[in-house]
Amino acid sequence: VVAVWLVGVLATWAAAELEEEQRRSRLDSLTAREIEVLVMVAQGHTNRSIAEELGISPRTVETHRERVMAKLRIRTVAGLTRFVVEHSLDQE
Repeated sequence: VVAVWLVGVLATWAAAELEEEQRRSRLDSLTAREIEVLVMVAQGHTNRSIAEELGISPRTVETHRERVMAKLRIRTVAGLTRFVVEHSLDQE
């Protein structure tokens, strides 16, 4: 019984580690601009305010945001915010 429980715990841990490693790898695939947009989205900025701050169009911000979400495989702003916090991207 203990062995079965231990196998389950180890499998869960291994899966979580693999997912985190894959996320780190996907983070490495982001451009510097995509990271800038990601952090600003997580901080609650609108596409328009990000565009003004970075000197780009709101449509370009949308494109960066879409690419970040696709690369990280995250579907919500809440998920992006969690990712930024977990990876301390808002501290840079």
